[in-house]
Amino acid sequence: MRREGQTTIAPGTVIVRDLAFRYPPWRPGLAPVQALDGISFHAEPGHTIGIYGTGGSGKSTLCLALNGIVPQATGGTIRGEVMIGAWSTRTHPIAELASRVALVLQDPDASLIGRSVEDEVAFGPENLGVPPVEIEQRIETALDRVGVAAYRSRRSSQLSGGEKQRVAIAAALAMQPAVLVLDEPTAALDPQGSAAVAGVLRTLVTEKRTTIILVTQDPDLLAALTEELLILDAGRVVRRGTPREVFAHGAELRRLGLTPPPLANVAEQLNAMLETNFTFLDHPTAVQSLTDALRKSPLALGDPTS
Repeated sequence: MRREGQTTIAPGTVIVRDLAFRYPPWRPGLAPVQALDGISFHAEPGHTIGIYGTGGSGKSTLCLALNGIVPQATGGTIRGEVMIGAWSTRTHPIAELASRVALVLQDPDASLIGRSVEDEVAFGPENLGVPPVEIEQRIETALDRVGVAAYRSRRSSQLSGGEKQRVAIAAALAMQPAVLVLDEPTAALDPQGSAAVAGVLRTLVTEKRTTIILVTQDPDLLAALTEELLILDAGRVVRRGTPREVFAHGAELRRLGLTPPPLANVAEQLNAMLETNFTFLDHPTAVQSLTDALRKSPLALGDPTS
């Protein structure tokens, strides 16, 4: 958006341009560890980008680069830039970046400090100087959204792994970030918990215009939630596109140790057998695609939907 001839970058805009990063050597005499190499992408407010890759592909390092921990807290050598709105994560204070970027880690124990659930969720807004009345509203809303309102008075140390992860997500939501970065947010959750998180993310995108960077090993979640999908391997983006475009390359993904969604595998097998070009990822699209194909086929007898 423009104001008096100047371009104002929305706080939820994420710009990653030619990002490369090497961690410092583990000990003197060893070489630096290359973690990222030439990563670029751009996300506008309300956009959801998925990151998919095996362990060691650079996913977690990329997450840390989005809130300034890399390189400000880790040290190391960085090239390129990461911008959150008009703020550079290389130079802008991490404490201020936290007012725009919330990070949910795979291990909730890395985010929680063992106090009551209520205190965990209040911690971030308190540090931002949010008025107490508003903090109370944020706590109620965040806990309700992830389904742990009943645990409000419980100590986080008494929760299960899945419950802790929900609280960590609630703590991030209470910050009301312009950008939400999630590193394997559903890894410790059961299917019901994963579905709840997916619902929360959809709401944030549609109602709050939150920008979401989603790292997960759940291909169905990536297919359902993301608009653009980046495949990382050895710190590089080796394929990118919409989920339908990326998951159509099942053989390549399997060579990288990744698993396409089950319906993508079905589409791939049908394409090999029938010389078709199916790219469906969800049941409604699969049914419609197959129905349309049967209607066009000279072998179809009668109404295929009957």
